[in-house]
Amino acid sequence: MVHAPKKPILAAVAAALFTLPQLAAAQSAAPLSGLYACEALTQTDAQLACFRAETAKLRAAETTGDIVALEKETFAEIKKEEAKAAEKELTELKAAEDIRKNPPKQRSLAIQSAETYGANGYIRFTLENGEVWRQVESGRVRLSKGGGDVLTIKRKSLGSSLGRVNDKRPSFRIKRVE
Repeated sequence: MVHAPKKPILAAVAAALFTLPQLAAAQSAAPLSGLYACEALTQTDAQLACFRAETAKLRAAETTGDIVALEKETFAEIKKEEAKAAEKELTELKAAEDIRKNPPKQRSLAIQSAETYGANGYIRFTLENGEVWRQVESGRVRLSKGGGDVLTIKRKSLGSSLGRVNDKRPSFRIKRVE
């Protein structure tokens, strides 16, 4: 039985261990950089030890989900879906901005709460979307006792607005507070 000399193997392992911290630092920059750095090693045993260590790191990262291997077509599909989602979000943002700049002439929103304020008994409305409107001219406002009321807001000229509760007359001037 012939034994191979142990000194070259120990030297190769020592060289591999010496280069591993450098490879680990390089790997933090890119997942495969440590593996590529193994190619630069000149001793076969050191190179093999390096490759084994780096593939073990890659396998562990794949197991924990830190690295995911995808086929090129799958990656392209994911990118395409991301682009579609971003385009949809941009379209929705543009539509919301358009509504903000050019609100509809009339809209109806559920009244979340209503409270009287001031000496004249005007009403302050908090709507389902968080907007707060207040009555700014006298007019009889009839709220139902059980709730479920709806405020219809109609834009008028020069930035004024009319409100009507449950589409019952009379209408009254209102102003947005918040």
